[in-house]
Amino acid sequence: MIVKAALTSIGLDYFTAVVPKVEEFNKKFAENGRIKNLKELATADIDELRKVWKNKRSWMLAKDIASYLSTIGDYKLVLRTWARNA
Repeated sequence: MIVKAALTSIGLDYFTAVVPKVEEFNKKFAENGRIKNLKELATADIDELRKVWKNKRSWMLAKDIASYLSTIGDYKLVLRTWARNA
């Protein structure tokens, strides 16, 4: 959800750009357990992330969001609350 928001924030077409890159991120990082939670996204190597999507600003935004949200409680509850209020 955070990666999707970060990519969408720069005005990309949702279906032709954002969705395929989020799916690629999931395959390369989430499904194989390389990034399992917000704290791991916050501390992920930006050069590794940029292999999926080159835009550094998008990844800095995703990492900053993950860093903040990881400090305020259970990440599943935090994400649900953030999504509901966004």
